[in-house]
Amino acid sequence: MMDDIIREDIGRIKGAVKGDFFEAKKVLVTGGAGFIGSWLCDVLVDFGAD
Repeated sequence: MMDDIIREDIGRIKGAVKGDFFEAKKVLVTGGAGFIGSWLCDVLVDFGAD
């Protein structure tokens, strides 16, 4: 379940980043199993990151 605050923050991040910036790039996220890290990973995948 996504909290409204997190949904708003993710929307701001997506709006601030150029759409193809992460396309086909490899990104290393440490702490990806945690709460914020897992949401960050989801956003990066939405942007097309590997």
